[in-house]
Amino acid sequence: MKTNPKSKIQNPNQTHNRKLRVIGIWAVAACIALQGTCLAAQQKDNCAACHAGVDAKQAAIVNGYKTDIHFLKGITCAGCHGGDVTKTDEDAMDPEKGFSGAPKHLEIPTMCGKCHSDANFMRHYNPALNVDQEEKYYTSVHGQKLKQGDQKVATCISCHGVHGILPADNTSSPVHKLNIPKTCAKCHGDKQYMAGYGIPTNQFEEYSQSVHGVALLEKQTKGAPACNDCHGNHGAAPPGVNDVAAVCLTCHALNGDLFNQSPHKEAFQAKGISQCAACHNHHLVMHPTDAWLGVNEGAVCVKCHTSGDKGFAAAAQMKFILDSLINGQQRVKTALGKAQALDMDVSEGESAIEDIREKTIEARTAIHAASVAHLLDVTKDGFTSEAKAESLATAAVHEHAFRRAGFGVATLVITGLALLLWLKIRAIERRQKRTMSDER
Repeated sequence: MKTNPKSKIQNPNQTHNRKLRVIGIWAVAACIALQGTCLAAQQKDNCAACHAGVDAKQAAIVNGYKTDIHFLKGITCAGCHGGDVTKTDEDAMDPEKGFSGAPKHLEIPTMCGKCHSDANFMRHYNPALNVDQEEKYYTSVHGQKLKQGDQKVATCISCHGVHGILPADNTSSPVHKLNIPKTCAKCHGDKQYMAGYGIPTNQFEEYSQSVHGVALLEKQTKGAPACNDCHGNHGAAPPGVNDVAAVCLTCHALNGDLFNQSPHKEAFQAKGISQCAACHNHHLVMHPTDAWLGVNEGAVCVKCHTSGDKGFAAAAQMKFILDSLINGQQRVKTALGKAQALDMDVSEGESAIEDIREKTIEARTAIHAASVAHLLDVTKDGFTSEAKAESLATAAVHEHAFRRAGFGVATLVITGLALLLWLKIRAIERRQKRTMSDER
């Protein structure tokens, strides 16, 4: 029996699947080997075995540590506290073997930095993790006050936890993006704890109501800023008056570029006004509305400008331009709606509406330039689209009316012709009847 040569040809999918199986087997073997190494180290950890039986508090610490990222990476108690985990009793806590016990508050950043600042050590666990956290921490207000002996300021464990430290991408971690505001508020929202520092304690309350807080905490939009996005992580510090804008511009770059071209730029710097926060606030950043522009009650422009000055007039003009564009858009929508209700084709007007909508959005951003001329330049195409769409709608309505009028005239003409034809037929019939009577 001859063998079919084609049967020896490997199916590419089979070859690929076989390779995947081999890779999978090796991966599982590697995981088992790594887990065995970690477990071997953890099984020798007599610290955990002993402390688990001391009392409920120590047992809770040991149980918590079993979820800790350090434990899962095979790091024993001695990794932080020193000593010899293979020994028991006093031998395990031998100072000559590096035992230091629980670190003092002032020593915590240095203890964590012992590993986390060592690039050679950290590459064995997470090469992508930054190793400058301790250095940055000491540039922060927390770190500077710690150096001054302040026992209340936050250290590494204040934010990350102690024996149950989780990776930052774990949703249960206190430094997970969605949890950071509440973590910061543990201290910064506590009036009694923050007494003596001279800073507000309502930041979390205000942030929770802000457009940023609603997006992050309620809608869970991870792209929304949390405390650390503005203040920094390990190098956390409150931005100064001139730094707030730089923080805001990391996300709102276009608005910042327009503001830097505006007359407000120099005026705000001269008076020490925070350019973004002056109108939008700091933590209580609310969603802006068109009512913010102009000179009516509630407009932010009248916080600084009064009747008679140049800025007051410019604010009124810009408000008029924006309102005209918005009102025109609504007027066009109504006109096109009427035409559509008459079954007239106004599809071109729909694209004009989209153009007007885009120009309205662009106009709201252009306001940051605080220039009437710039706003007119941005909105001119929008007004052109409004005029075209309104003209199209008007023409469609007129055409419909013309068609109806034409139909009416045509109906009258046809009806008149039909009547004449009927009269003609009747006249012919009468003549035929008279002829027939005369013949009789």
